[in-house]
Amino acid sequence: MASKKDILYLKSFEEAKEAGEVELYNDSKQKNIDCADAIGEAITDSYRGTHTYDLKSAAESVIADFGEERVKFVTAWQFQKKDWDGRFSDENKSWANAANIQPAVNEQSCYINSHATLIDGFANHLRKITESPEVGNYKIKKSVLFTNNRGIAFGESKSAVSPFVTWQFKVDPKWRARLLLGTLFQQ
Repeated sequence: MASKKDILYLKSFEEAKEAGEVELYNDSKQKNIDCADAIGEAITDSYRGTHTYDLKSAAESVIADFGEERVKFVTAWQFQKKDWDGRFSDENKSWANAANIQPAVNEQSCYINSHATLIDGFANHLRKITESPEVGNYKIKKSVLFTNNRGIAFGESKSAVSPFVTWQFKVDPKWRARLLLGTLFQQ
């Protein structure tokens, strides 16, 4: 279980001060900075020669160290702060803007020290790893996988007559580790 220090703190400094949570604010801010540094290092370490990078492995390693929520937050923050940069794809900019990072949290600077096109590629892989899958026009909002490789999934479709559905499913054990679902960017 994550400690309070591992939780992504999303209040402004003023709100943290008022709530007596300045230590949590500072801890989260430092972890965001550490995460941004780790993303930059992972991108650099993923270099395979002749303009080739293994950005998927870079994203997976940083997620393993900092968790999906923080990695998505730090990456989205980068895109929002540099929304003028034409080297970022429109798709990744839209993804980052969906994070709804509050203006007060923007003071938590956590710049990724890497070339913009590599950060864009990193975000592509991050999104593939963490975005919720779709079944038909239903977006999987939550799934639970039990130890017997069976599970339940909850889906939502804003355009369907029945907007909410549940499914039972069975997973091949070798694919069990691939069930990664994001929460920060769900609406």
